[in-house]
Amino acid sequence: MKVGIDAMLQSLDPYTVFIPEAQIEDLRLFTDGSYEGVGMLILARDGKIFISEIYEGFPAHLAGLMAGDQILTVNGVSVTNRTSNDVATLLRGHPNTPLTLTVQRYGQRTPIEKTLMRREIRFDNVSYSTIFEENIAYIKLDGFTDGAANEVREAFLRLRNEGATSLILDLRGNGGGLMTEAADIVSLFVDQGLPVVSVRGRVEGRNQTLRTTSEPIDRNIPIVVLIDRGSASASEIVAGALQDYDRAVIIGQRSFGKGLVQNILPLDYNAQLKITTARYHIPSGRCIQAFNFADRDEEGRARRVPDSLRTPFQTQGGRIVYDGDGIEPDIELEPTAISNITATLFARLHFFDFANQFRHRNPTIPSPSEFVVSDKLFNEFIKFLDGRDIEYQTQTEFLLEALTAAAKEENYFDAIREGLELVRKKLEADKEADLIKHKDEIKKVLGLEIISRYYFQRGATTFVLRSDEVSQKAIQVLQDLEKYKRILTN
Repeated sequence: MKVGIDAMLQSLDPYTVFIPEAQIEDLRLFTDGSYEGVGMLILARDGKIFISEIYEGFPAHLAGLMAGDQILTVNGVSVTNRTSNDVATLLRGHPNTPLTLTVQRYGQRTPIEKTLMRREIRFDNVSYSTIFEENIAYIKLDGFTDGAANEVREAFLRLRNEGATSLILDLRGNGGGLMTEAADIVSLFVDQGLPVVSVRGRVEGRNQTLRTTSEPIDRNIPIVVLIDRGSASASEIVAGALQDYDRAVIIGQRSFGKGLVQNILPLDYNAQLKITTARYHIPSGRCIQAFNFADRDEEGRARRVPDSLRTPFQTQGGRIVYDGDGIEPDIELEPTAISNITATLFARLHFFDFANQFRHRNPTIPSPSEFVVSDKLFNEFIKFLDGRDIEYQTQTEFLLEALTAAAKEENYFDAIREGLELVRKKLEADKEADLIKHKDEIKKVLGLEIISRYYFQRGATTFVLRSDEVSQKAIQVLQDLEKYKRILTN
């Protein structure tokens, strides 16, 4: 029945989904930022289940479990050859109920048994906040679940009391959440009573406009908002509203482009339906929906709104902005593309395995602000990779194969055989040097994996920000207030 329901809903849009009772916890995590369990992520690999990440301060962490531990049994039930979804279901349960895990830790022969007490796991929307140089506050907002605006308010007031005179609000990778929280965050920085987002659907009586509901806590502090292709929905409402009111400079990459609103409808058997009911429009009047799901190509894929059909709108100060295809940054930066070799090392868990061994050999390391992946450590990693599968196919190799097949089909192969072979050998030689060619990139990912073993999510964020080009650009803009003002007035 679920397969049939899902197939029917596919003809609408990807945000209209059927949620059976077994998946209600996932919906709760999206709206409330909480679920009931022990606070860790797992992954399946070759019929085995491993802990991939531990969340600081929750039962798994307090019990001494570590990323890299292999889970053997859950409450005496073997998890061998089980899917990660199956095991996740075993791990979850009502608060204050016990959970016994048997794990095998790298470097130890005897399995370890841990008894944990399940509890409500609630994740902060503001995962990290600090003050950079020149008294620049930084707030990383990861979600828009219940209470997000209050978390931003508290973090900002604390940083301002510590001397912050400008603000970076980082919405990169934030896929959104509750629209009301987005409106409340905008309320912190613009005048009361202004429209933030208007919901417009086919049923007139359900249309509404959310406005700023309170006096701002700071209407003058310079603000930079960071976005990328992972910034969607509520993130786009905040970034777009602050842009429309000329209240913040937007830096990064064009956002995702989700301008559709969903409502939750209760169904029989404790199931629910999340269904798209309207579009939303930000203060300038534009809708930033990137895809038209009513207009599909021959293969059934929704078409992106073409540039020729994008309509110009104006910010409060008269700057031209466009609807469709997300929020366009005031300063657009090229996204950092990860190399094929680094992606392969990550996907095949080579960083993960090395970090497990490293953690076993090194009980402590310097703080995230001081830790460095030295050339010596990098060379250890290269040696660790010896004999492991790091083969991958580049786009050039893929096209070379296609060219070879086409040449054979059209009887040109004999004429270009030598040339094709020379190209193939050159590509193989270059691939062998990829580890050295992408040394700096590999060092960053390796360092991030290692840091997370000791300092968890906050430490990982600290480590990443040390070499983050986008936040560095934001700092430069906020250090030059004349440039900041020119951007908002031109």
